[in-house]
Amino acid sequence: MKSRSGCTRIRKPGLDEATGNELRQLFDYDMLAVNPLDKLEAPKTKRVGAKLYTPEQFVAMLQWSLANSFHIMLQFLALSGLCFMRTAELVRLYEEEEVLRWDDIRWDRKLIHVRGEVAKETRRENNERFPQFGEAFERVMSGHKHGNKTGMVDPVMHGEFSVLWRRMHTGLGLTPLKNGMRRSAISYTLASRPELGIVQAVS
Repeated sequence: MKSRSGCTRIRKPGLDEATGNELRQLFDYDMLAVNPLDKLEAPKTKRVGAKLYTPEQFVAMLQWSLANSFHIMLQFLALSGLCFMRTAELVRLYEEEEVLRWDDIRWDRKLIHVRGEVAKETRRENNERFPQFGEAFERVMSGHKHGNKTGMVDPVMHGEFSVLWRRMHTGLGLTPLKNGMRRSAISYTLASRPELGIVQAVS
């Protein structure tokens, strides 16, 4: 007898190949009125691609920080969103942790010295790095450029910072994205300058 579908082999999510083919053959040769495979749904897969903050959202966060006089958040946004700094390099989880200090920002050389004890551990032998900054960073941080600030750039602990982070997102109607600020900065940089490559972008 001729097969109704003309198919001899089939793969269906959730079934092995042999079982799927047997069910298809029973249906093809009128031994089943309804093909049970048609009622199976394909498994839902996670959406590929990382979520990012838009440039408009980034500007809104900067404006919120200025309007509410939360300069600690302003500094974090500038360093993470414009210089690829990690949260752990700016905000302490434990009292004794080393984080970025004001004298690590080399205004004269337009770069930031991320000391080895500050940098998050990677597979590299030496985690020390020197990310450069441009005009946008200098504009946002203009109030600090000519000062004689000392100590930690963001002296708050992680718990206090998290409260402020959520407060800002709630105020702006945004959903917090894990590692979203740094990831967004890297993604937009590579989109505009693909020749950099991921290694150079974060070095």
